[in-house]
Amino acid sequence: MKSQSCRLVLLLVFGVFSYSSLAQDTDTYQVPRTQFGQPDFQGNWHTKFVTMLERPDSVENLVVPREEALAIAAAINSEIPHNEDPDFEWQSLVDLALVRGEYRTSIIVDPANGKLPYRETAMPIVEFNIARYLEEFDHPEQRPLGERCLQTFAGPPIHAIPLMFPYQIIQTENHFVLYAEGSVGLRLVQLNSGREKQDIALTHVGHSTGYWEGETLVIKTTNFREDHPSRTGFGRPLLVGSGTTITERFTRLSENELNYYFTVEDEEFYAQPFSGEFSLFTHEGPLYEYGCHEGNYSLPSILRGGQMQKSAAP
Repeated sequence: MKSQSCRLVLLLVFGVFSYSSLAQDTDTYQVPRTQFGQPDFQGNWHTKFVTMLERPDSVENLVVPREEALAIAAAINSEIPHNEDPDFEWQSLVDLALVRGEYRTSIIVDPANGKLPYRETAMPIVEFNIARYLEEFDHPEQRPLGERCLQTFAGPPIHAIPLMFPYQIIQTENHFVLYAEGSVGLRLVQLNSGREKQDIALTHVGHSTGYWEGETLVIKTTNFREDHPSRTGFGRPLLVGSGTTITERFTRLSENELNYYFTVEDEEFYAQPFSGEFSLFTHEGPLYEYGCHEGNYSLPSILRGGQMQKSAAP
């Protein structure tokens, strides 16, 4: 009996010591540096979760335990339409987004309800973009930018969708490069640039400049075009326009986790600024170049299928 008590005490002491050591290791993590002395985010990363931009109406809390996270993920998967594209292995994703070890029910973390804070005056634009994505098949210009090879999933903000999506980061002293496999082009961010935004043309990806704030890379983007404001094809759209400012923050939390936090400000579309957060994790597999325009049969096939649906409608 005495030996069992001693063994129990030793196990408790060892457990406390191990937990303390783990916490200390996490708290004292030293971010690796580039040859220029900047925090090193270089390498391959990925997102792999079914968490949507907005929180489901049936879910109250942002953070949930593992068992509830699995149930919410299963409910989201059940609502995703059947897809024949082998790249979209929907059912292989069974988890919500993981941030600092916490399961998140929405990418939006502020406001607290996990919803896009649209202004009432913006709702016609929201409804128009939803209808365009689901119903408009008359002309290529009506289809989303991704189908037309004009949008990168590298943002801003980074376009997290319910499938595994790899990214590659490359850094130089004056530039931050983000590439998203499966989308068009590289995202090139100038660091410590004093160039005024009035000099810059409006584009779909805007104009991004970045600077270091301690261990965090801060990127501000303005100068968006207004002709295609929607930034998502899953759920309600995230709208951007010429008056939008998006601030992104990249912070490396560990050897395997890169935290991403963004804030969107636009007084025309939203009643208040809103923020989202998720983490990218190290990706072991290789990344491949994606030539979106090379043999892009998707767009004409989508348009043709849409016309066939209209013809078959009663």
